[in-house]
Amino acid sequence: MKNFTSYFLLIIILLSCNKTTEKILIHEFSPTASSWNVEKWNSDNDKNPYQIRETVDSENKVLKLEFTKNGKVLENRLCYLPTIVEYEYQTDRIIERLYSNGQPMEATECEMPFKTIYHLKDNYITKVETFRKFDTINFSKNELKELRKYVSEYELTICNDSTNTEVDFYYHSFAKMNGIYPTNKNYKYDPNNYYYGDEPEAESIVNGIKKLKN
Repeated sequence: MKNFTSYFLLIIILLSCNKTTEKILIHEFSPTASSWNVEKWNSDNDKNPYQIRETVDSENKVLKLEFTKNGKVLENRLCYLPTIVEYEYQTDRIIERLYSNGQPMEATECEMPFKTIYHLKDNYITKVETFRKFDTINFSKNELKELRKYVSEYELTICNDSTNTEVDFYYHSFAKMNGIYPTNKNYKYDPNNYYYGDEPEAESIVNGIKKLKN
C-alpha cells in the first residue's frame, strides 16, 4: 500500500510539473462576417472583450486556441468556424481537433473535419488525413446517405506542387510550432488571402515560412 501511495504521488507531481511548463498568451481579435481577425498579438488590453487564449507548451508549440468574449468561449453559428482548436504533436505529425459550441465539429452542413492529421518530413507537410463525422440526430438516415455520396468521412491527400497546404488555423496562433509555419514543399504565400493577408497575421506567417526553410 505504501509503494502504491508513493507511486500515485509521483504521478501527481509529474502531471503538475507538466502543467506549470505551459503558458497562456492573450491576443486581441475581432469577429468578421465570416471569420476571426487578429488585431494584436500579446495584448494586455482588457477593454476589448474579444480575446484569443493561446495555450503554449514548454517547446513553444501551440496546444490550444480559444476564441472568447468577456472571458467565455464564444457560441458560434457559422458551421465552418471553430471556437476551440486543439493541437497534439507526435513524431513527424501534427494532430488538429476542431470544436464548435463545445462539441467536435460536424461535416453535415459545411463539410468540416473534426480531426486532421498533418504528416511532416523535415517540418514540411507531405500528406494530410482528414476525418469527418455527421449529425445523426437532426438529419435522417436518407439525408445522411445522400450526403455521404459527396462528402467522405475519411480522406487522404498527398501533397503536390499545385496545391497550397498549411495547418488550418495556425494563422491565428502566435507561437505556431516554435515559430515555424509548416507548409508543403512548394507552398506559395498569397498576400491577398482573406483569412491572413493583413497584419499582424501576415508578418508572423512570412517569418514562420522563413524559419521553416532555414
